[in-house]
Amino acid sequence: RANMAEGPFEAACKAVFAKIEAEGARGITERSIARGVAAFANMDPRKRKDVLEILKSDRGIERKTATTGGRNRVAWFIPTTG
Repeated sequence: RANMAEGPFEAACKAVFAKIEAEGARGITERSIARGVAAFANMDPRKRKDVLEILKSDRGIERKTATTGGRNRVAWFIPTTG
């Protein structure tokens, strides 16, 4: 069962989660996720939103907005507990 093939949506979710996890506390923007995860980049905007919503509800990722000199930076990250 552990070796069963997964669907493309689940594979994209896992890859996106791994990318967010690798970035740590600073988080990663949706644009950077698309640059690093081809499966996510090839999705239409609605499916991208679905991936992030699934990860938000199932894995607990969060979105934070940081004020910068110009445009605000919106990044996804995994909150640390403790």
